[in-house]
Amino acid sequence: MLQEMAKSSFKILLRGYRLDLRLMKIFAKSNVFSKALYNERRNYLSKLIITIELQQNKYLTIQHGPFIGTKYISNNSIWFDPNYVQVQKKLGIYEQEILNFISSRKWQLFIDIGGGTGYYSVGMLNANLCEYAVIFESQVSYHGIIINNFDINQISNNFYKICNEAIARDIILEIDKKIDKNGLDSLLLCDIEGYENVLFQSDFLHHLASRKITLCIEVHQHLFFKSSEHISLLDNLQDYFEVINLPNMNRDLTDKFLFAPLVTDRWLFASEGRSEGCQILCIPK
Repeated sequence: MLQEMAKSSFKILLRGYRLDLRLMKIFAKSNVFSKALYNERRNYLSKLIITIELQQNKYLTIQHGPFIGTKYISNNSIWFDPNYVQVQKKLGIYEQEILNFISSRKWQLFIDIGGGTGYYSVGMLNANLCEYAVIFESQVSYHGIIINNFDINQISNNFYKICNEAIARDIILEIDKKIDKNGLDSLLLCDIEGYENVLFQSDFLHHLASRKITLCIEVHQHLFFKSSEHISLLDNLQDYFEVINLPNMNRDLTDKFLFAPLVTDRWLFASEGRSEGCQILCIPK
């Protein structure tokens, strides 16, 4: 009797082992299936974390990094700011490659093109990393969120300006108002989802370079209609700037992730899925 039970148990274990092997092969062969499961877990955990946080407070508070102590509130319906991105912002690891550079010194003028909900401009001003910030955001529906983020951080309205359209003419006019004969120590951050090749034409780049403005651009090559557009953008930039790729950096998976004891979950939260070289730094020649 015991021998039969042992055989039966062994068969069950063997079937389970074979099933595990089949599942592992499915995961190995189907990258899409694997990503879907990982994303589902990350979304579930992120929603849980953000919901608990917002039940206790009306906003998130950034806990690490150069923007530590900055209060931030978004809208989960905004496609670029889902729960897991808000967790990354709360932990101070979101776009860490950009954060490390822009926080390496104090800028007089910070120009944020495609400013979204004001995360960077509010963080820079609140951390005293710039004296003046100009935000260009074409989505008027985001402007109220930007204003709320300035208000909850008690940043005066005199420090920023929201512009309806991120177009070169308005940017040039705003820059010219602020730059004196000696020039300002200025940084321009741009993330406009593939329209950077339209914005950064040669004449505009010449103007920016002549003002000694440093550029930090997220390049969306996959959104360009033609690969030649990406090549043309880089060629135009290199005429006036030294172009440097910001390499992907490791995230700190220790004290920032005490809420996620599983290492696999920590990696899920830390991953942004960005390709190498999508963020470039342009230093005027």
